[in-house]
Amino acid sequence: MRTDSGTDFESSVPAGRSALVAALLAAALLAGCGGSQSVRPSGGYGPPPVPQTLTSRDLALRAALYEQFEFWRGTPYRFGGMSQAGLDCSALVLLTFQSILNVALPRVTGDQVHLGERVPRGHWRPGDLIFFRTGGKSRHVGIYLEEGRFMHASTSQGVIISSVQNPYWAGHYWQTRRLPESWRNRVRVTP
Repeated sequence: MRTDSGTDFESSVPAGRSALVAALLAAALLAGCGGSQSVRPSGGYGPPPVPQTLTSRDLALRAALYEQFEFWRGTPYRFGGMSQAGLDCSALVLLTFQSILNVALPRVTGDQVHLGERVPRGHWRPGDLIFFRTGGKSRHVGIYLEEGRFMHASTSQGVIISSVQNPYWAGHYWQTRRLPESWRNRVRVTP
């Protein structure tokens, strides 16, 4: 997740204030990649997922996503990280789809949000990217699994599965994007 426009933020800060700015930026970034809300009963927050008929490719993609979740499960959050030593939300998305579909996604959430097509709320399929506005310019991304659940890198709990019906996530939901079918079709379907 990156919140700037790609400019060199540090170079625009007067000397002597770099440490303060760095500390404030770090706090904002940690807050921006999501809270620590894990799966809980819905309590009536947000729309229930619309029942979907899943294709064999959807089922294969869902199975591959759960395998990736087991690989990354509990990996700590680290802004800019891209390994099991630590990773952020957009790195989890990038590395998951690189492994499953052999596609190169953009590195940052601000670029990932432009992938594919927008999907109406609740009409999601496994592998859709779910985006949240978590405060200011901060954004968070996760990967939809099924029945209102998505995997993501939580700043406090590492890689977990959460519910979009959780009050925190329902209140910060922004949009969902579906990767191009030509990419989704790369998943291996076993008979």
